[in-house]
Amino acid sequence: FYIFLFINIFQSYRYFFKLNFKRVGNILKQLALKEILIISMNSMIVNLTNFMHRYLILFYVNKTLAGLLFFIYSLGSFPANLFNFVFATTIIRNKLKIPLVLKIISLIYILSLLYVFLVFYLKPEKSLLYLIFQKEHLIYILFSMIGGLLMTIGLYNKNKIFKFNLKKLILFEIFYSFIILVTIPVIYHVFGKNLFYYIFFINGLLFYLTFRFLYFLEKKNE
Repeated sequence: FYIFLFINIFQSYRYFFKLNFKRVGNILKQLALKEILIISMNSMIVNLTNFMHRYLILFYVNKTLAGLLFFIYSLGSFPANLFNFVFATTIIRNKLKIPLVLKIISLIYILSLLYVFLVFYLKPEKSLLYLIFQKEHLIYILFSMIGGLLMTIGLYNKNKIFKFNLKKLILFEIFYSFIILVTIPVIYHVFGKNLFYYIFFINGLLFYLTFRFLYFLEKKNE
């Protein structure tokens, strides 16, 4: 009798634990799939926004000016792209220390920014920058690089939000994307195409304010 009872109890517990482990496994799987879906949506929104942003600029200006603008934007976007595609996931989400190579690259970028500022402000007769850029373009490059720093800080805050609320992250990403796309026709019709040189600075500032505000909200409600 006791042997029979023990066998029944053992089988019952085995079935119970097997069922619960299966449920826990399904829940974890659903959460993982949900997070992957949200991250994929975020990537899709970013890529679509980048495409539409470039398309709108090409729509409002000629190809020569657009090429110059994209080059200026690329100088500003360098730190943001480097941080986002190389270091963001590894450092922030895994809570690792900032690697030495990133510190060195950041220092070089900041020193380059200061050099551009000094050349623009002091206006020396000779400079290495004059071999690459026209003098009147230095102000645009300077603001673009400042925008890149602001966007990098915004990306730091954005990636820290991954541990809080992914749904809110998507909503704020959509909001930011809508704002920067709307600013292009507004700038063209209200201020003229000359302000297009400062668009990356404007985008960087808006990105920083958007995700800094969201991070502040999430930390406050934590």
